Amino acid sequence: MPEFWRFNGRVWRVYGLQDGVYGEVELSSTFPQVPKDRLYGFLATAKDDEIAAVQDLRAWWQANN
Repeated sequence: MPEFWRFNGRVWRVYGLQDGVYGEVELSSTFPQVPKDRLYGFLATAKDDEIAAVQDLRAWWQANN
């Protein structure tokens, strides 16, 4: 698995596989165009309202790409 995410309810971390070892990374290899803090905001919103989280992320994507 090239990447995994951990979220403990407060802190979200992305770990990428590099040279056979997992290390924390700032950009997801799955979503390299989306900053980690933007994905974190998505997760925080999704805890309360998944539809709003998807709409917000989609709107951000359209405005920034």
